[in-house]
Amino acid sequence: SRLFLMSGAIFMEVTALALRHQNLPTNILTLLEDNTWWQMIEELESHLLPFMAILNHLQRDVAQLSDVLHAFAYFMQLYKHGQDDFSKNMVRRLESRWRQWEQPLLIIAFFLHPKYRNSVFNNSLSLNLPQIGLWVQYYYREWFRARPTVILAELSRFVNREYPFDDDTASNFDDIQEYWKFTIGATKELSILAVRVFSICVNSASCERLFSSMDFIHSARRNRLQLGKVFSMAQMRAEIIYNRTVKMSRELEQHIHANTIIHNNESCQEGSAEISPEDEVIEIGDDNEETTVSDSCEYDVNANPDADNEWNTVLSNWSEDLATEYDEGLVSESLTSADPSERLAHPADNSSAKWCLADLFIVELPVPSAVNSLQLVYNME
Repeated sequence: SRLFLMSGAIFMEVTALALRHQNLPTNILTLLEDNTWWQMIEELESHLLPFMAILNHLQRDVAQLSDVLHAFAYFMQLYKHGQDDFSKNMVRRLESRWRQWEQPLLIIAFFLHPKYRNSVFNNSLSLNLPQIGLWVQYYYREWFRARPTVILAELSRFVNREYPFDDDTASNFDDIQEYWKFTIGATKELSILAVRVFSICVNSASCERLFSSMDFIHSARRNRLQLGKVFSMAQMRAEIIYNRTVKMSRELEQHIHANTIIHNNESCQEGSAEISPEDEVIEIGDDNEETTVSDSCEYDVNANPDADNEWNTVLSNWSEDLATEYDEGLVSESLTSADPSERLAHPADNSSAKWCLADLFIVELPVPSAVNSLQLVYNME
């Protein structure tokens, strides 16, 4: 077996090392000869692999809120039936982490997924259609500063699988966000809410990469750059990194396909290429001087000569939008309505917006695709 071969190879290597140096402790050799110890290592590995696969997926830009709840549910399924102390501690830890999330938002993301809808939730926990409808109205009002008028009727059509919410139509789309964009023409309110839900990024990796890139350009020694130029240079650097990543991913996919090792391996596009200072040379002068960017990749610097003006326009529009949202928020607070969703407290302050993770689902959810992909790669090694 793989475990026997692994333990034998390591034991032979350590034994050879001990014969050469004659100073390796005997307790280490005794430990390596113990098959129980190797079984414990393999059991630990079996626990860590699913966490590694799901965390790698959730750190990608394509991760969505429904993926977060699916991960919570998957790990709860793994441990809630265990009677050992480790399983019980894991269940307590998962429940503790789950209470920290804005649960209605994650539940709505799972509810609006055409693969699950309302067929997986435990209705006895006040997770029926009327309760979901209250939170759908709440988020619509908070995000769009408007009172929903037909969103409950559209939600009922979605639950009943009426076109374009039928399974055949949904099966034509691999991207759930693109599916909801397709349905915008058939609905007035529910589709734009769903698009907003599934466009939420569950991690800050993209922002951190942007800030890191800007910090690399606008350092203590290069602090006389204007904001527009920093944004433009960060945009150019991100484009170079992206082109490199795409090129590496395509080469890796071609290599895998040619050798018929793994098909549809999602991990081909994971990771990002980093540009070292040796690969990238940026010479930056004052704003009145020309800036030269040279890199080993070919890139047309003059492709977007109006980058400074475009970024200034974006920032100006952003500032105006923030001011408008603030003013509309002040007006909306003065409105009174009989809509029950307007009387809901924020989920962070609402005790009725918390559910027990162990009892949330009435069915066993499938294993996340990220876990299946990693297990396939691991088994073939």
